[in-house]
Parts: sequence; C-alpha cells; structure tokens
Amino acid sequence: MVRPAAWGIAVTLMAGLAPVLPARASDLPIDRIRAEVSRLVPPLWTVEEVTADPVPAPAPDGKTAAKPAESRAAVRIGAKLRLAKPTYAI
Repeated sequence: MVRPAAWGIAVTLMAGLAPVLPARASDLPIDRIRAEVSRLVPPLWTVEEVTADPVPAPAPDGKTAAKPAESRAAVRIGAKLRLAKPTYAI
C-alpha cells in the first residue's frame, strides 16, 4: 500500500521535472531533483544522497496512449535520508 505522502512527493516531482527528463542518467538534473526532495522532506530529516535512474516508460494497460512511446519518460528516484538530530536520549 502506498502512503498518500509518497504520492504527493511523486506527483510534485513529476510535475516539476517531466518536461526536462532526458534518456541518459548523466543528463538528469540531479541538483534540481535533490533540491525538490530536500524541500519535501520534513525538517527532522536531512537528505544525504539522491539517485535518479531512467527506466523504460510503462506501457498503457490496454489503452491507446495519448503520447507516442518515444515521448514518454520514467525515472526511479531514490533518496538516502539521515536524522538531523537524535530523537531518543537516555
């Protein structure tokens, strides 16, 4: 089950980056992606590392695609987070 917060992050990233997604990982705007992830992460956490890997665009499920396959793009974004400060003290 996907949490609503995860959907919000995914939709925000797609909305802001969809027009500029290239086919190669070296051409991805990783600084823009990192900035957007950092903005969406709660202040208790800090973003250590962000990765973005292009993946094949998903095929529509038996529906006619609104756009041709070569104009669609998909990217798997991963973020390594770290707590900004200790949350438990003895």
